[in-house]
Amino acid sequence: RPIAAPEEFRHFERALGDLCNASMPVRQRVLDACAHCVAADGTVSIEEMELMRAISASFGVPVPPFLTIASR
Repeated sequence: RPIAAPEEFRHFERALGDLCNASMPVRQRVLDACAHCVAADGTVSIEEMELMRAISASFGVPVPPFLTIASR
């Protein structure tokens, strides 16, 4: 699949902005769900880890510990 179109990025940015305003427990659960998706195939690519770190920083939530271990 080609890289997302600019319109798709706008939707992603809007959703990310909404999630940044959610309660801490919601942000933690969303980040944990993202981490499980990223790690589902047993490998974590550099791009996946960079995206997880960016989302984690936006949410003000640490990257789930199992994901940092899996990426080493």
